Amino acid sequence: MFLNINLRILTPLLFAALSIIVPLIACNDTVTVVKKDDFKVVAKLTDFSNCKPLTPPLDSLSCALSEEGLNFNYDGKGRLILKHVNAGFNCCGQPLSAEIVVNDSAIIIKESESTEQVCRCLCLYDLEYEFTNLPEGNYQVEFNGLYLLDDETGLKTSMSAVGVTSGSFCLKRDHYPWLTMDYPPGPSE
Repeated sequence: MFLNINLRILTPLLFAALSIIVPLIACNDTVTVVKKDDFKVVAKLTDFSNCKPLTPPLDSLSCALSEEGLNFNYDGKGRLILKHVNAGFNCCGQPLSAEIVVNDSAIIIKESESTEQVCRCLCLYDLEYEFTNLPEGNYQVEFNGLYLLDDETGLKTSMSAVGVTSGSFCLKRDHYPWLTMDYPPGPSE
C-alpha cells in the first residue's frame, strides 16, 4: 500500500518534470534573443531537405549545384524565412541542427550534423529557418557551415529586412560536395 501511494504521487511529478525537461532538450535549435530595443526574437531551424540528387529538377534550383546560397522572405511584420541552399553535410549526417544568434545587425547560424552514423560521402541539403518578432533593419547574415577548405569562409551576405521584401544570394564553390567536374559518382559507405 505504501508503494502504491508513492507511485500515485510520484508519477504525476515525474511527468511534470519530463514535460519541462524534454522540450528544453528537443528544442536545442531554438533560440530566444533579447535585442537592444527589447525585441524578443525567436529563431529556429524548421526544416531540412534530404540529400539532393546530382540532377535536381531545373525549376527547383535557386542556385546551381556548384554554388552555396541564401534565399530570404521578410513579411514586413517581423517574420523572416531564411533558406540556406546547397549546404554541405555528410550523406548520413541527419538530423541536422543549428545554433542561432541574432544581434542588432547580424544573424549568425552555426550548423552541425549528427555524428552517430558517418558515411564516406558528402552531399548538399537545403535548410530552412524561421524568425519571428525580428525588427526591420539591415542584417549581415552568416552561415558557419561545414566542409569548407582552409582558405574559405562561411557564406556571408547582407540582407535588408525593411517592408515586404525577398531576395537571394549565391556564392560559387569549386570543390566537393558542390557539383564540380571531379564530383564523385555517388554515395559509398
